Amino acid sequence: MDSVFFKEKYIKTNGDVVYELACPCCGINKVTIDAVSKLDAMRLHYGRPIYLNSAYRCPKHNASPGVSSKPTSSHLKGAAFDIRVSNSVDRLLLVDAALKAGFRRIGPANTFLHVDCDPDKPECLYLYP
Repeated sequence: MDSVFFKEKYIKTNGDVVYELACPCCGINKVTIDAVSKLDAMRLHYGRPIYLNSAYRCPKHNASPGVSSKPTSSHLKGAAFDIRVSNSVDRLLLVDAALKAGFRRIGPANTFLHVDCDPDKPECLYLYP
């Protein structure tokens, strides 16, 4: 089912890299087309650049120290993004944009906003500790 994955490591607009999607340790990209479509719609609703801390993670990277992610992470399926955020106003605007774009699993944290479209997980809003 390769057709469900977005093949490029980066999404570019006018020659500028907008999102880096590949795993930082191995360069593999298995982000789904659905997730990329929602992310791009979110960016349009937000009206400003979106900066990713994390997109696809291979199992090795997901288990590495400092990542602090579960083995059931939606990042492993290419269905999740962690978006850099530095203040509560942007956090609210990003949550609104994520909902408008169709993301139904959203996790605000202090320095990032997790969004995913994993069809195997329930819709929810949860807080990171």
